[in-house]
Amino acid sequence: MRGKKRALENVERCCLEAFDAKRLAHGEYDLKVPYSSEKDLDKRVSDLLADITSEADDRHCFSESEARMEGTGRSW
Repeated sequence: MRGKKRALENVERCCLEAFDAKRLAHGEYDLKVPYSSEKDLDKRVSDLLADITSEADDRHCFSESEARMEGTGRSW
């Protein structure tokens, strides 16, 4: 896919860096997302996923991103 490398670099720099992202196997990342309430966490994760989608779209790519909170069964 054209622009995939650049899209991934932009997502890592613009979206994930603020969450102290650590790249794991299979294209997954471990993030630290500070939050003050469940509602705040939902908003932060939703905003992050929207930003990732937007960055990919800007490079004529797409994102199949999802997030899950380890040990809780929560996912977005």
